[in-house]
Amino acid sequence: MLVSTVIAVALITSISTLAAASISAYIAFLVSRNHNATELAVAKDNRIDQQFKERRQIRRDAYVQFLNQANTVDQCLGNYWHEILSSSDLTRVSDNLQAVKTGLEYLQRLGNLVALEGPDDVTDSARKLQSLLTQANGRMVLFIYKPELAKEPDNARLYLDLGLKRIAATNEMIKVARKALNDSPHESAVSVIDT
Repeated sequence: MLVSTVIAVALITSISTLAAASISAYIAFLVSRNHNATELAVAKDNRIDQQFKERRQIRRDAYVQFLNQANTVDQCLGNYWHEILSSSDLTRVSDNLQAVKTGLEYLQRLGNLVALEGPDDVTDSARKLQSLLTQANGRMVLFIYKPELAKEPDNARLYLDLGLKRIAATNEMIKVARKALNDSPHESAVSVIDT
């Protein structure tokens, strides 16, 4: 009977050791799986943040280029206006006209870039600013062909009103661009990852 008892004790000991090892392995598996899920979630958050930073920088560059070009065109319009009022030399005036025309064409291309990068409220404000610059240019072209109109008080006031509207449109674009650049990364980048 002693041998049977020893065998029974050995069997019980080996079964309990095997059960303990199985339980330990299962717990290690659960901990490892939970750790892997946590690492995956952290990696996903890091990827979302990185994509957000990259997208934000691309948008910022597009917005800054557009605003800088709009400012350049506005300065050319101001030079243009002063030349019309103070010069009888239409050659200088037509040089300014060409500078504005070239500037507006480049602004159009930058406006397309802003539209591509979005969002819609930034695109709308960029288009509004571009439209005001184009209107001012149209007014200037009229003044080249009829310079005496530029000196009429109503036309001077109209030009100044357009200038104030351009300033307001520039400020509005800056405001909506700032908002777009400060959106949460989880709101704007999740759609990029899911696709």
